[in-house]
Amino acid sequence: MDVTGTNSVIRLSDVAYRFPGHDRLTLRVPSFSVPEGEHTAITGPSGCGKTTLLRLIAGVLVPGEGSVQTLGTDTTRLHHKARSRQRLRSIGMVFQDFAILDYLTAFENIMLTARIGRADSGSSREHARALAERAGIGHVLHRRPGRLSQGERQRVAVCRALVTKPRLVVCDEPTGNLDPSRSKAIVDLVLAEADTLGSTVITVTHDQTVLDRFDRTIDLSEVATLKGVDA
Repeated sequence: MDVTGTNSVIRLSDVAYRFPGHDRLTLRVPSFSVPEGEHTAITGPSGCGKTTLLRLIAGVLVPGEGSVQTLGTDTTRLHHKARSRQRLRSIGMVFQDFAILDYLTAFENIMLTARIGRADSGSSREHARALAERAGIGHVLHRRPGRLSQGERQRVAVCRALVTKPRLVVCDEPTGNLDPSRSKAIVDLVLAEADTLGSTVITVTHDQTVLDRFDRTIDLSEVATLKGVDA
C-alpha cells in the first residue's frame, strides 16, 4: 500500500529481504509508505513478515534490494553506526521480547536509551516518571526485572520507547502480555504521547480490540509476500 505525497515518514520501494540461513526465503515489499503523524496498525497472519518489516523500517535490518527511507533518510545507504544513531535520537522501539536488562531497575531500564543517546537530563527523568505513572508502574520503578510481572516488563519497554520523545514510534505487539483494559490504556498512552509530539506510530498487533484506536490498519499479507525465491 502506498500513500502518495512528500510528507511520508516511511517509504519502502521494491524491497527484498532474504533471511540469513534460509537462502530461498525472501520478504518482498513492492511499495509501502506512512505519512507524517499517522498512527498505523499492521496486522496479518503469523509468519507473514510483520516483525521483519518493522526492523527494516528501524534500520535494524537492511534489505538486499530496494530502498527504505525512514524520517527522510535512505537507511540502506547508512553504515550500521549511523543507523544506530538515528534509532537513538529519533526512533522509539518496543520489541516483542522487551529487551530490558536484568541488572538494571525498571527506572534505569526506562532511562537506558536516553543515557546512551546522552539525553539523560532532569527533564527526561521527570518525563520518565510521568510516563511510568500513566502506565501504572510508578510504584515498581525501584524493582529489577526479576521482580516484575510480564505485563510490568512490557510497560517498562513502552515507557523506554517514549522517554526520548521520538519522531517515530515502532511497536511489535506492545499489548501481547496485557489484559484487555490495560491493553487499551497502553495503546492510548502511546498514541496520546505521539499526538503531543506530532510523532508517527507504526504498530504490529494481533489484538483486534485496539484497532479502532489507529488511523489506518494494513494487512501486511495484502502488500507484501514471503516465499521462496524459486517457488
